[in-house]
Amino acid sequence: MIAVVALYLLQIAIFLYVFVKKAELGTLGIIQTALYAIIVIGSGVLFFNESITLIKGIGIGLAIVGVILINL
Repeated sequence: MIAVVALYLLQIAIFLYVFVKKAELGTLGIIQTALYAIIVIGSGVLFFNESITLIKGIGIGLAIVGVILINL
């Protein structure tokens, strides 16, 4: 529970920082979505003994590549 609150507070701090710096919030939203997916998959592996299948691995890779391509 503490980790959830800490991640939520970190998200708020990052959004505030980006908002003050007048950066693109759309890009931040895409990065946030990709990171959420990676965090959820990582939590599943660590806490629920899920395995990362080939399809999940490809999905993680595509998410990261998508974020990189959008930021070019």
